[in-house]
Parts: sequence; C-alpha cells; structure tokens
Amino acid sequence: METDETARPGRVRWTAVVLADLLTGCLGVPALVMVLLFVRSYPLVWIGLGSRDPNDNDGILPWILVVGPLCAVTVAVWFLVNLGVARLTGLRGRRFWWTGAGFSAVPTALLALYSAI
Repeated sequence: METDETARPGRVRWTAVVLADLLTGCLGVPALVMVLLFVRSYPLVWIGLGSRDPNDNDGILPWILVVGPLCAVTVAVWFLVNLGVARLTGLRGRRFWWTGAGFSAVPTALLALYSAI
C-alpha cells in the first residue's frame, strides 16, 4: 500500500497521533493514579518522605497484584494503538514515539493539576 503525501498532509498525520494518544492517555489515567498512590504509600515512606495510612495493614502484595496487570494492559493497549497509527500515517522514529508518550501523559497531568487547585 503506497502512501500518497497529498492525501495525508503532515499536519493531519500528526493530528491523528495526538488524538490517538490523548484517548489512550484517558484510558491510562487509572493506571497512573494507582502507580502514584503506590509510590506515595510505600517507596516514599521507606525513605522517610511521608507517612503510611494507619489502616493499611495488607502489605505490598495486593498493590502489586492490582497495579502490575493494570499497567501491563495499559502499556499493551498504548503500544498497539500507536503501532496501528504509525502504520496508517507512515510516521516512524523517535519523534513519533516520544510525541505519543508525552501526549499520553497529558490527561493524568491535567487531572493532577485540577485536583491540586
């Protein structure tokens, strides 16, 4: 399948990348929030930068059993969506993947900023 540059100008191709990654970023919000809660509850407490919830007596295993598969599924969906977008648009390289990763983090960052206000 040949890519016709006149059918898909550069701006349209990059818009497809941005929209796809913003949507996958919305799907990734629960995973990133769970990772942030885990980091706040365990590693930061272990180095003395916080305090644990006194009601948390389950340990680290439930967190790993929930956060691990959730993050694995989120990363797999993100990768497959971006692989499809790369094939459809003809974009390749580091710039494509870093743009995708950056725009996927935008929904979580906006949610974090909104909750800080």
